[in-house]
Parts: sequence; C-alpha cells; structure tokens
Amino acid sequence: MKKYLAMSAGVLALFVAGGCGKCERSADTATQPQAGTQTPAGADGTLAFSDGAKYQGTVKDGKMDGTGTLTLADGSKYSGDVKNGVMEGKGTLVFADGGKYVGEFRNNLRTGKGVQTWANGDTYDGEFVNNKAEGTGALAMKVFSIVGEFRNGRLHAAGKFLIR
Repeated sequence: MKKYLAMSAGVLALFVAGGCGKCERSADTATQPQAGTQTPAGADGTLAFSDGAKYQGTVKDGKMDGTGTLTLADGSKYSGDVKNGVMEGKGTLVFADGGKYVGEFRNNLRTGKGVQTWANGDTYDGEFVNNKAEGTGALAMKVFSIVGEFRNGRLHAAGKFLIR
C-alpha cells in the first residue's frame, strides 16, 4: 500500500504540474485581428486570427474586451471575461480532448481559484498560479483523493490521502 501511495504521489505531480498549453495564448496573436474584421469600440463583433482562432463578443479598439467566446484552432473553446485582448477574469475553458477548467484567469493563464477536470474525470479544485496548482487544493482521482498544500504544481507538504 505504501509503495502504491508513493507511486501515486508521482502521478499527482504529473497531473497537477502539467500546464495547459492550449490556454496559453500569445497576447501578440490574440490582439492582432486580420484586416477588415474590426468593429467599433465597445461593440459586439467577431474577430478572426491568423492562427485560425475566432472570437465572438465585445470588441474595444480592435481587441477582445468584455465578455465573449474564443474558439481556438484545435477546437478548444473559452467563454468568459476578456480584457485588452487576453483571457482575464472568470471563465470556462473546454479543451478539445474533453477536459475543462472553470475559474479565474490572469493574462491568459489559470491564476486564482478554479476547478480543473481532465477528460478521464479526475479533478483538481483549488488555487492556481500561472497554470500550476498553488496553495490549498484537493485532487480527486478514481482510486484516491488528496487534500493539501500545493507549490509549483506539486504536493508541497504532507496532505490527507483518502483511499476510495
């Protein structure tokens, strides 16, 4: 049993530390709509990006600003707050593989309180900083759950392991 828990802690580090590259969108790309796609400041509109992404929602000064839906080229979709061309505030990011993050974003990164659900049903509910688990959180997997303190995407101190 102890060997299993040690191995599971390693798996935990991989699950929680793994960044979601799909939500890391370059601000340079996100703020540069193709010619002819801009709408008046503060109006609802549609923007198309050179990487295949599309945005529908509030546009200000040719940038995503307010609330809207950003569909990425890989099929991932973000719905929520945007500011000055980036995901900023509260939103939901549904990944092409079926995973989902619901929570806070800062400068296109999962930062703040949120819930990450992987396609296999595993979840992390807690705090994030720069796309990594940071602070108090709970990781629930099929076989066990862990509640504890996370630092840089890894379990930092002895957490409470619950075998299911």
